[in-house]
Amino acid sequence: MLTPEGNMFDLRQISKLQLSDSTLSRHVENISDDLFIKLIEDLQKTQHFSLAIDESTDVSDTVQLMIWARFFNGDTFMEEMFALLPLTGQTRGEDICLAIIDFFRGPGREIDLGKLVSITSDGAPSMVGKERGLVALMRKDAVPDFFAYHCIVFFTKNISALLTTLENMTQYEDLTLHAAVRWMSRSIVLEKFVDLLLVIPAFIAQRKHTDLYYVNDEKFALEVAFLVDTTKHLNSLNLKLQGNNKLLPALVNDVSAFMEKLSLYQDHGDNDFTHFPNLRSQVSQLHSVSFKPAICVQYLGELASGNIYTATILLLRHFTKFFFPYFKSCVNLTLLLHAKKCDTMS
Repeated sequence: MLTPEGNMFDLRQISKLQLSDSTLSRHVENISDDLFIKLIEDLQKTQHFSLAIDESTDVSDTVQLMIWARFFNGDTFMEEMFALLPLTGQTRGEDICLAIIDFFRGPGREIDLGKLVSITSDGAPSMVGKERGLVALMRKDAVPDFFAYHCIVFFTKNISALLTTLENMTQYEDLTLHAAVRWMSRSIVLEKFVDLLLVIPAFIAQRKHTDLYYVNDEKFALEVAFLVDTTKHLNSLNLKLQGNNKLLPALVNDVSAFMEKLSLYQDHGDNDFTHFPNLRSQVSQLHSVSFKPAICVQYLGELASGNIYTATILLLRHFTKFFFPYFKSCVNLTLLLHAKKCDTMS
């Protein structure tokens, strides 16, 4: 391409290049096939690997199952997109499990699933269902007891059920456009709403919305304030779990610290609202001398009513149940973080 003397392009060499669309597409396909074969060889040689699995619907309404693989190739840790499998028909846990197993055991691949150490997915029932989810079905299919992780964001469904009447009893005069609030900003939106709680009743009275009578209710204001504080606590933890290059030991430490905070909230729940600033502010503004924690909110979607003390206990139980499989490996995680402090002989 370049002449050695003038560092100029050699037109004769350029003219020999094949630039037709079919030639270029064939070259791209050959490169893609070579990379895929190399990736399969690396996965066959590695001792352990982990998978990240997610599904999404493309523009043609076809569900695509995306699989990422992470492994050690002898020199460095590799993280590569391994497959994009189209799913036709249903997308149950059985369908996803069958597609993955058929792909790994297909001709020309024969990747040993016994090397699988972990699966990361979203929190959809088809992935983490107790009986018919992907993880449960793969464990039944002679795959070893691997770790299974899924996104903490799905705790939002517990919070969204707290004040369902706020949405169910609201009537809209204008067309409501699709504007779903992302989880990370929900506490900010709720906090803005709490700031306006004193003027919202006047606005409602002016517009004569008699069906929104509960906005004047003192208990409603306290429920919303507690919801804001609880959401902020969960958002704070969620932020710590975000980002690249997060090691599992550090993540477990963050969750453990949050659970310790829940225990602290539990101990102080019947005495003051130090850790619930919006709730404390509402109590002072409403001048509710007779207010007691016993009339506080229902906890994050739990149907049983309770107070701050009960709510924090339920939240602590929820986190303990969710993260218990990860805490089983705390000894190994401690070894990674503090090798000198571990008793390696035992």
